Amino acid sequence: EEGYLPIMYLSVEDNDKISVLPDGTVYINNQNLTGDDSIRVNIYIRDDSKSCWNIAPKIKCADANIKFNEHAVESENNAYSSPHEFIESLDEEYNTVNITFKTPMFPTGTKLEVSSENTDDYPIAYFNASVNSEISAGSYRIYFLTEPEDDPEQRITSISFRYDNGESATFTPEVKEQKIVVSDRPMGDVNNDSIVDAVDASLVLSEYASLSTEQGSTFSTEEKYSANINMDEF
Repeated sequence: EEGYLPIMYLSVEDNDKISVLPDGTVYINNQNLTGDDSIRVNIYIRDDSKSCWNIAPKIKCADANIKFNEHAVESENNAYSSPHEFIESLDEEYNTVNITFKTPMFPTGTKLEVSSENTDDYPIAYFNASVNSEISAGSYRIYFLTEPEDDPEQRITSISFRYDNGESATFTPEVKEQKIVVSDRPMGDVNNDSIVDAVDASLVLSEYASLSTEQGSTFSTEEKYSANINMDEF
């Protein structure tokens, strides 16, 4: 279909140091970090046309507090059953993970064969990102490169379709980044007293009133990210 593009997206698995919110945002209380903490990032593609023969995500984090220092691994289970090649590289200087998942060179003219109902029933690959225990409160992102950032020749995320007439075309897919927010206290515990209760709710209401009347924020960065449970940027 003309104009159709698959979507690539990321998801992070829960562990005892992080929480994954309903919208997929990762919440980290930096007081729980010990110095050797990592998060597992899964890479997915949703291609309802099932026409891809080459899937090439290029993933980056621009903040040095979240480092890619392990090579990506092909998922043991993925939606593609046909013979394929998995090629990966890690660029520690630019903090990027680069993957090529494609049909073999021979025979030519084939597509990746999908063995499950949806191409994103399973991730195609995953990698681990280490989180600095000194990371400050704030908002961070792991994202797909859709244009060069570090070098004019830097490769970007792409997908290649194989059409029924044998022709091929390469596009930049739609992408969805992975958002990570950090504070120094549990989610919702705005005053950091180890209890999420009406006092916290009252503080949030007071902050809302201040922002609504254009008086500015009364929250610290740590309070702001702990209070913003629905991640609506308000």
